[in-house]
Amino acid sequence: MFDLHYTDGNERSLGQTYLKKFADSYDCAFNKPMNPPSMFPGDKLNRRVEGTSAGFLTFTLHHRHVDSEEKLNRKVRRLINFYTYLQYHVKGTTTYMHSRFRRHGNDLFKALLKTIEK
Repeated sequence: MFDLHYTDGNERSLGQTYLKKFADSYDCAFNKPMNPPSMFPGDKLNRRVEGTSAGFLTFTLHHRHVDSEEKLNRKVRRLINFYTYLQYHVKGTTTYMHSRFRRHGNDLFKALLKTIEK
C-alpha cells in the first residue's frame, strides 16, 4: 500500500490521474484521499497536512506472484521502486507542461511584438 502526497496542487492532480489509470490497468485498488484504507492508523494519517494526499494505491499479490524466489525478488524490487517510478512520470509530465506553456507564451509575445511593429 502506498500513501502518496504532494504539496503542489498540479502534481497532486497528475498523481491522482496516473494512479487511477494505473489501477484501471493492473490488479490494484485506488482510493481517493477522502476514503483512506482502514489498515492505516489514524495518527499516521493525521500527521499529514490536509489536502496534500493524492490517494492510496493498494497492490494485491497472490501466491502465484511469489511462488519462486526469483518471482518474489522481482516483485519486491518493483514494489520498492514504484514510488520513484511514479515520481519520475509526474515530474516529467509537469516539466513537459511547463515547457509547452513557456513556448506558447513566447509565441504569443512574438505575435504581439509583430503587431506593435506594424
